[in-house]
Amino acid sequence: MKILQLFGVLTLAVTLLVGSAGNVSAQESAEVTGVIIDVNPAEETITIAPKGGGTEITLKLTGIE
Repeated sequence: MKILQLFGVLTLAVTLLVGSAGNVSAQESAEVTGVIIDVNPAEETITIAPKGGGTEITLKLTGIE
C-alpha cells in the first residue's frame, strides 16, 4: 500500500452504496470537510475529524495498491 502525505484540510466526497447480494438498492452522497487525525496502514483506515465539530469518521480503504 502506498501512503500519501496529506497536509491541511481535506475535502472528501464519499459515495455509499447500499445493497444486498451485490445489487445496489440505494445511493447516498455526503461531503465532509475536516482534518485527517489518523492514518493506520496496518488496518488500512483513515480517521477524519469534521471541521466545526461532530462525530469522527473512520474510512476503511479497499483496493489500494
